[in-house]
Amino acid sequence: MHSPEDEAQGHLSGGPSSGSERSGDLRLTRRDFSKLALGSVAGTIAAGALASVGGARTAGASTPAVKRSLQSVTLQTSWVPNPEFGSLYVAEKKGYWTKNGLQVTLLPGGPNVALSAVVASGKALVAMDSVTAVAEANLSAHSQKFCIIGAEFQISPYAVVSLPTKPLRKPADLKGTKIGVAAGDVTSFKAFLKINGVPESSVTIVPISFTTTPLTSGQVDGLVVFFTTQSVSLQVAGHKTITMIWADFNFNQYQHCYFTLTSSLQDQKEELVELMAGVVEGAEFYSKNPTATISLVKSFYESSGVITAKGAVLAARKYAEIMVSHTTEVHGLLWMGEARQNIETMAAAGITGVPSSIFTNKILEAAYKLK
Repeated sequence: MHSPEDEAQGHLSGGPSSGSERSGDLRLTRRDFSKLALGSVAGTIAAGALASVGGARTAGASTPAVKRSLQSVTLQTSWVPNPEFGSLYVAEKKGYWTKNGLQVTLLPGGPNVALSAVVASGKALVAMDSVTAVAEANLSAHSQKFCIIGAEFQISPYAVVSLPTKPLRKPADLKGTKIGVAAGDVTSFKAFLKINGVPESSVTIVPISFTTTPLTSGQVDGLVVFFTTQSVSLQVAGHKTITMIWADFNFNQYQHCYFTLTSSLQDQKEELVELMAGVVEGAEFYSKNPTATISLVKSFYESSGVITAKGAVLAARKYAEIMVSHTTEVHGLLWMGEARQNIETMAAAGITGVPSSIFTNKILEAAYKLK
C-alpha cells in the first residue's frame, strides 16, 4: 500500500509486481521486433520468437535461435572506481545487463566531473549524484530538466572525519576550520552547514580528490567523506578517527541517486528499464552478499588503489546496510518513498521550489516486472 504522499506525487505511485512480463526462453522488445520484421527470413524468425514468448509451442516444433544485437548505453558513476559501485560491477560481471540486451559502459567519475553536464550533453543516459546536486541542476536550468529514477543509498553516508588531535564531533566544531571537500560534494556540504546554523564564511573549503592525505598530513582539519569508505581506509591504516555522521545532525538524504533527462523517460524508456533492472539485480546480490561481492568485483577498482583489500570488505558491509530501509523492505531496493523528507531537508538549507515530481518510481516499477 502506498502512502498518501506517494499518491499525491503521482510519480511515486505503484510498486514492484510479483508477476513477470517474460514467458518462454526469449524476451522480445519493441527494438527487437522492428529488426526482426525486416525481410522474409527475419519475418520467419520473428514468428517463431513470438510463439516462444506466447508460450504456444507445438510438440516437436523447433524455434530458431535469435541472437539480438546489444544496445549500447553509458552510465556515469559519481566517483572514482571503488566498492561503493559494487552493484554496477556485479551487474556487469554476472551479465544482468547483457541478458536484457544492453552493452553498458561505466564512466568513472572524479572530483572534476560535472555529472549533470555529462547527461545533458548525451554522453551518458544516466548518471549518479546526490539529491541536492540534481535539484540544483534543475533550478539552474529553470526547469525540471533531470529526474531521479532510483536511490541506492537510503541513508546518507556523508560524514566529516577528523583526527583526535583536533576532533570535530558536532557541526559547531566546524567553525574556524579547514575542511577538505571534493568538487562534487561542495553543494551538499554547504547545505549541511546551513541546516546546522554554521556560517559558510566561517569554514574554509579546500578542494581535494579521493585521498585522505590532506588530513593525515595536517593540511586540513577534516574531510567530507563517505563514512563507508574513506573513514574505513583511515582506520585500516591505523589512524584513530572521529566521524561526524550527517544523518545524526538533521541531514539525511538519498545518495547514489540515478538520474536522467526528464525527456528520456519517454524517449528512451526501454533502455532505462533494462538498465535499472540490471542495477536492481546487482544491488540485491550486493546487499545480501557484501563479502562475496568484493571477491567477485575487485578487478573493477583495485587498480585505482583507493582502498585496501581489508578496507574493501569492511566498506562493502557498511554499504550493504545503508541500501536497506523500511521503504525498500516493502517495495524493493532503490525505491523512493521519502520524497517529503528529502525536499524538506533541502528547503531547510535554502534550496526551495523543488517539486516532488523530481522523483519517479515508474522506471523501477517496470524494471521489477522485467527482472
